[in-house]
Formats: sequence, structure tokens, C-alpha cells
Amino acid sequence: MSAPSLGNTMGALFLGLLLSTLLFGIICLQAYHYYQNFPEDRAYVKVFVAFLLALNAANVALFSEGMYHYLIANFGNFKAIMGPYGSLNIYSFLNSFITWMCQLYFAWRVWRVSNGNYFLTGAIICLTCIHFAFGTSMFLLRSGLWQC
Repeated sequence: MSAPSLGNTMGALFLGLLLSTLLFGIICLQAYHYYQNFPEDRAYVKVFVAFLLALNAANVALFSEGMYHYLIANFGNFKAIMGPYGSLNIYSFLNSFITWMCQLYFAWRVWRVSNGNYFLTGAIICLTCIHFAFGTSMFLLRSGLWQC
């Protein structure tokens, strides 16, 4: 019996890592551009951008470590590949958290621009919180911290 192909699973994850690393480079460039061109922005916005940049750096590091676990440390060990791995679970949660924070900031900006449109801002916040709740529940289920 031949070994199963990993091209459609681990190959896709590896391509995702490459794309994620490329996008992180673009995020770094955008942050640099922001700090160079908008020095008069309020301190809380600058801290928010720096915090998101740090979270994205941690996200890429977690994804890289997870791929190292699957593709290097456990190369050919199909038993290890079949189970979830901690750093990829944390990566998934952190990804949901970063998205939640960015979308809440977007909702706040929509609130300000729309002169307090409750319906539009409420819809954005509701959908954002549902997405974050789903991401958190998936993290808890995969890590075994929550049982159904």
C-alpha cells in the first residue's frame, strides 16, 4: 500500500504560509508608511496599529512553527499529522481576534462617519461578534478546552 498524498492538505497549508508571510511583509510596509505620513494622529491609534502589527508577527510565527511541526519534525509520521497541533489552534484563535479588533475599529469609524447610524453600526458589530464567537468556539473545541 502506498503512502497517502499530502499535496492537497499540507501543500495547501504550506502555500498558505507563503501567502501569509507575503501579506505580513505588506502589513509591515503599511505600518511604516502610516507612521511616516501621519505623525499627528492620536496616540491610541498609533498604539492600536503597533499592537495589531505585533499580533500579526506572532500570528506568522505561530503558523511557521506549526508548519515546521508538520513538515519537518514529523515528516512521514502520518499519526502526528492527523491530529490538531497547539500552535495552529492558537494561530486560528489569534486570527479571529485580530479580525474582530479590526472590524470593531471599522464599526467605530462607520459610526462616526454616518452620524450615529444605529442600524448599520449595530449590524456590523453583531456580525463581527458572531464571527469572533464562532472562531473562539472552534479554538476551544479543537484544543479540548470545551466539550459539546
